[in-house]
Amino acid sequence: MKPTEIHPAARHTWSWSLGSIAKIPVRVHATFLILLGWIATSRLIAGQGVRGAALAVFLTVSVFIVVVVHEMGHALMARHFGIKTRGILLLPIGGVSELERIPDEPRQELLVTAAGPAVNVVLAAAFGALSHVVPQESRASVHLLRELSAINVVLAVFNLLPAFPMDGGRVLRAALSLRMPRMRATEIAARMGQGMALLFGLAGLFLNPLLIFTALFVWIGSQYEHTMEQMRVAFHGLKVEDAMVTRLEALPPDATIERLVADLHSGFQRAFPVVDDAGQPLGIVTSEDAVKAAATGRASSTVGSIMRADATQLEEHAPLVDAVREHGIELSTLHALPIVRSGRIIGLLTDTAVKEILALRTVGAPGH
Repeated sequence: MKPTEIHPAARHTWSWSLGSIAKIPVRVHATFLILLGWIATSRLIAGQGVRGAALAVFLTVSVFIVVVVHEMGHALMARHFGIKTRGILLLPIGGVSELERIPDEPRQELLVTAAGPAVNVVLAAAFGALSHVVPQESRASVHLLRELSAINVVLAVFNLLPAFPMDGGRVLRAALSLRMPRMRATEIAARMGQGMALLFGLAGLFLNPLLIFTALFVWIGSQYEHTMEQMRVAFHGLKVEDAMVTRLEALPPDATIERLVADLHSGFQRAFPVVDDAGQPLGIVTSEDAVKAAATGRASSTVGSIMRADATQLEEHAPLVDAVREHGIELSTLHALPIVRSGRIIGLLTDTAVKEILALRTVGAPGH
């Protein structure tokens, strides 16, 4: 797949560690086991027996080993430019290199992105050459090597399709960025990706239903890349403190849910920080949680019993784009995250404030 940036919570959700390569952690998502189970079951149902099912699973695992090597190509090239890789995550649809950041300089992005498909080209040539070196009497080995060579060719070609989230989308964006503003280059690459998604979807209606799934994957990936680039441009130079809301109501942990529901009717605040007597944040309670608790007969319970105690605490001087990039999923779920100074809450970063800043600053962003 492609080098990307992933929300921290998603890195370990339903995934297991496979160890590290070149000090880069490699994890596999639990749904990968579902894929292996489906492949084995389908072979058994098709009458290929246990041996056929085992060979199919072995080949699938071999492909994902190739995917790891592909992602290492991205990671090691990124390391060359001083960009760390948090890890490699294997999904049923491929692999993702979790870079700390995407290179801003077009040439660097081009090299980091192209490194993955380049690895596949080298592997395709190597497996192809080996298939002619091993004794031809070893038909199984020759067949496996030729299959692996063909698979690497397919992976290289597929990843170089000019559509996000494949590597080709980033290669296209990097190439266009050499001649035009990055925002404009991203828009063109994203539109091409969505156009390709429509083609995949139409083909899936008549050829293979799996192409419909691929179409959805490409469409969402293209939209995500466009949104992330909008944020990078719009939030450039802004700190978390520039977007924080300081007029807010905080609640003690022993406040009743009934009181919170009453407060909801008198203002527009959708998330409330829960603080102790010293003003130190203990968690966040959302309007949805309060209404749900009241509706189930828990109006007399305390907000401390339903608050999210693990809510991320933001630092006021942190770059806004990094905070949103790292904690965007959590922010959209909780509606707000506490901003602290010396352990005390001084404001909230709300999803509404982030959306308003994005809308206002995108209008005048370069490339529009």
